[in-house]
Amino acid sequence: MKKKNKPSFFKKLVSTVHLWVGLVVGLVFVLVAASGAVLSFEDELEPVIYPEFYFAKDGSNTNALLPIKNLLESAKQHSEDKKIARIVLTKDLGKGGNVLFVTAGSRLERSFIGVNPYNGKVQNVIKPGRNLFTWMEEFHRKLIMGKIGKTITGICCIAYILIILTGIILWWPKNKNILKQRTKIKWDASAKRLNWDFHAVGGIYSAPLLMLMCLTGITWSYPIFKSDDDIKFNTNSHKISAQTYEMLSQEYYLKARNENVTIGLPDKKKDYVNVSIGKDDFYYHPETSALLRDASYEKISINSQIKSWMKPLHTGSAFGFIGKLIYFLVTLIGVSLPITGFTIWFGKKKKKKPNTYKKAIA
Repeated sequence: MKKKNKPSFFKKLVSTVHLWVGLVVGLVFVLVAASGAVLSFEDELEPVIYPEFYFAKDGSNTNALLPIKNLLESAKQHSEDKKIARIVLTKDLGKGGNVLFVTAGSRLERSFIGVNPYNGKVQNVIKPGRNLFTWMEEFHRKLIMGKIGKTITGICCIAYILIILTGIILWWPKNKNILKQRTKIKWDASAKRLNWDFHAVGGIYSAPLLMLMCLTGITWSYPIFKSDDDIKFNTNSHKISAQTYEMLSQEYYLKARNENVTIGLPDKKKDYVNVSIGKDDFYYHPETSALLRDASYEKISINSQIKSWMKPLHTGSAFGFIGKLIYFLVTLIGVSLPITGFTIWFGKKKKKKPNTYKKAIA
């Protein structure tokens, strides 16, 4: 009977790193990845969960949209004295969709107000901390622990990259026969073998996308790609004039759109109006409505262009609905890997534990 070759020092080191780093960050990664899986379909699920916020109850068959300034005044009455920071014109506006208003503040301090653009009535108000996806995003990015949580998730991303790399080294087959075993699941095997297959086979197939998710996720914790310099126009204008409201209406509000348009309003510190459409941004003078800066994708720096791709690549939205679905499935595999890995380790530890009862009666 042939003796099994003992693993090399390098393989032992890689195995130890893979095991203990996985045990330390495994639970955090399961929670972060599970919340990320839900966030993959935020755009599709949020209108279903909050239909009154997104869609008008009546008047959706008319093209008579009320002036955007009137809708803003209605929203202010339900903002609890908070400044309205953003106006969101959804792609469904003009086809039954509401105009959405977001108050200033950190993620869990914001209120979300849906106003019927046909009669000006506030249809739904989602109070701070009550929006499922806002709460989920805060958990996903910061574990609801502020800067400390942001640091933890950043470290978790880096640690998981190490886990993926060491996992690939441990998985790497010596010959073609082993390669066949490690690229397919043996469904009629024992529970122990099935668990190993789910971990090894699922891990290797999901590794490229999990690596991409971790690399892009790091950009939110650490400023790897710096955007252009802070935007300063020194207009000393902090209120929108009737002229600018008219421009916003003609250019964005009354026009059909294929994607959401977000209008950032000026405040005490911000002396411009910014309009975001996908990867394009435009900056306007609050009083004169003059275009201060065209920051559309083609005109920004390469650094900023790269950064603009980080979220779409992180969520899968860069590849459309099919891409998001694939990301969702891969994320579920990612959630399972620390669990199946722990099961493998615990089984080996239990097996190595000496049988003290047999020794006692020997």
